[in-house]
Amino acid sequence: MEQTNVLLEVTVKGQVRQPGTYSVQPGHNLLDIVFSYAGGMATNRFLLKAVLVGGAAGHFVGEAELKQPVSQSQEIMVFDEGSCLVNVVRLLLVYNRVTLLSTRDAGCQVCTAAVAEAVKLLERLTTSVGTARDVAELARIAGSQNPDCPSRCAALRPLKTAMALWSDEFAAHGAARCPASICSEIMLSPCVNSCPANVDLPGTIALMQMGKFGDALALGRHDNPFFLTCGYVCEEPPCQKNCKRLNFDDAVYSQSLHRHAGDQAVRQAGSLVKALIHPTLKPGQVTGKKVAVVGAGPAGLTAAYFLVRLGHKVAVYEKNDTAGGMAAYGIPAYRLPRSVLAAEVAAIAALGVELKTGHALGRDITLAGLQEQYDAVLLAIGAGASRRLGIPGEDLPGVTPALAFLHQAATGGAADVGPRVLVVGGGNVAVDAARTARRLGAEQVDMMCVEDRFEMPATVHEIAGAEAEGVRIQVLTVPVEFSGDGRVAAVRYAPVEPGPYDAKGRRWPPKVLADQLREAEYDTVIVAIGQTPDLDCLADGGITRNGPFIAHTGGQAIGLSGVFVAGDCGGPVNTVVKAVGSGKEAAYVIHSHLTGRTDRLTSPLRGQLGCYTGDYTCLPAGRAQMPEQDAATRTRNFDLVELGLSDEQARYEMLRCICAAKGGMQ
Repeated sequence: MEQTNVLLEVTVKGQVRQPGTYSVQPGHNLLDIVFSYAGGMATNRFLLKAVLVGGAAGHFVGEAELKQPVSQSQEIMVFDEGSCLVNVVRLLLVYNRVTLLSTRDAGCQVCTAAVAEAVKLLERLTTSVGTARDVAELARIAGSQNPDCPSRCAALRPLKTAMALWSDEFAAHGAARCPASICSEIMLSPCVNSCPANVDLPGTIALMQMGKFGDALALGRHDNPFFLTCGYVCEEPPCQKNCKRLNFDDAVYSQSLHRHAGDQAVRQAGSLVKALIHPTLKPGQVTGKKVAVVGAGPAGLTAAYFLVRLGHKVAVYEKNDTAGGMAAYGIPAYRLPRSVLAAEVAAIAALGVELKTGHALGRDITLAGLQEQYDAVLLAIGAGASRRLGIPGEDLPGVTPALAFLHQAATGGAADVGPRVLVVGGGNVAVDAARTARRLGAEQVDMMCVEDRFEMPATVHEIAGAEAEGVRIQVLTVPVEFSGDGRVAAVRYAPVEPGPYDAKGRRWPPKVLADQLREAEYDTVIVAIGQTPDLDCLADGGITRNGPFIAHTGGQAIGLSGVFVAGDCGGPVNTVVKAVGSGKEAAYVIHSHLTGRTDRLTSPLRGQLGCYTGDYTCLPAGRAQMPEQDAATRTRNFDLVELGLSDEQARYEMLRCICAAKGGMQ
């Protein structure tokens, strides 16, 4: 008789909460084993990144295999996003090389030689001497196989499958960057490496400790022209995920120190305008090349900032009357002072960037016209179209996209709300909309999202701030219909069950429990479930799309020579600092396209540090607490919620930076 309920033995190792050997029921897949049997990832800091099946000579599995029912007993090794797959493969191949040399008939001459050569290349890529040529040679080795080998060249399987699944990570190492901040020899420090703009955070802190706040601000702005803006709105900064301070207590409160450096520089210089002027930040030697940037958001303005410092003439076209993009129109004033953003935009213009506001692509200018006038064109038009729910009643008056609502609130437009407001969504835009509605007079503000609390995209800090202001959050809930006579008046909604685990360990898509419908009355509904680019302005531009985004490779739009892409229109970027990083890289790609040069700007300010290490403490010391405006009163104004660190708090927070890069060397 056929056996249908035979238990399989699966041994789980690696970065899970409960490693061990499990008797697995038939029908369960690798994701079930990792998240149900083994308890999920060992730390909440990182999502699932990779699963290796079959030991050191096994293979990394893709998303499809992760979801297939397990058919045999096996061993798996789990890695999270804090792991460097290039380094992991190096360690696996080192082990496999020893095995090949010590065990007769374990392999053939092809794989024995190939593994030895691959180990050398991987060692180069995880140190400072690796190049893109090494990556290409690795790819060639990964493609080699001798069908007569006793093990079918199994020793190379980890390399073959890793390069197929994480080619971008190998390419990054070829450009001397480790995305996981593990390979210490190819980075200044983990925080610099993790920052999308590669801001020299330890260097800025060291200069602050020396009392050189103007220089600290300039060193930060060398890589990020919105250094102060990010000091107010950097959301769960990537630099903090890999901060060395996590070995003791909490990550260094980096964005608060950005802001403090600016405040102190203003005190020393006498004004913000003067504080932003620095001799190390100036236009480069003129190249004679002209570049048009479409979109004056953080990505487009950052690209313009670097292009003009590289010597090119730059004009930025913006459809709105004010530059700044989503930072100006989407981030409420209680989080980001308009004066700070305006000053940083003005500093970019002062370098020689020409700002042409009120010029909409497709209305006032065309892509073809820009291509005729300029040597290169950068499209940085953002993601200004709100996603729709696709449910009945969504077009009723009173149902408003979050971006339109926030834009109206930021410009003094008709952002009226009634006493009862529902915000649909669980991200930071949804939280911004909810907190703005409270400030506009709403007595009851509810948020409704399909995620559970621990999977909400919004930051923990922003969620806590909203709840302190009286916003109520309903998780695992989704609206199914809006109704009303001429205007929305009621919302029908239903609970949801989390869906199956996806390749990152998230429960998606959820299942709507349609038999448990409920109804509530609301005067206004704000929909904040994500944004997409509005590419109608490029309808006749010959643009190739990749889903809702502009398809591009290496920053250049596919099929259009000399046209480049940056920011949200090329794929989800979501935060100011990621937009800055995207614009910065686009600028260097354009510079290379125009001149054939790959050199990068450097700051002489790091040289001031010499062998200075700065004071620091390794004793347990949790990060400073940001003073805030009282929750009971702040909902009646748009003044800053976060009041800034005191001088004493800032000095304390600087002491918590233990990175050796403060002294200019690791």
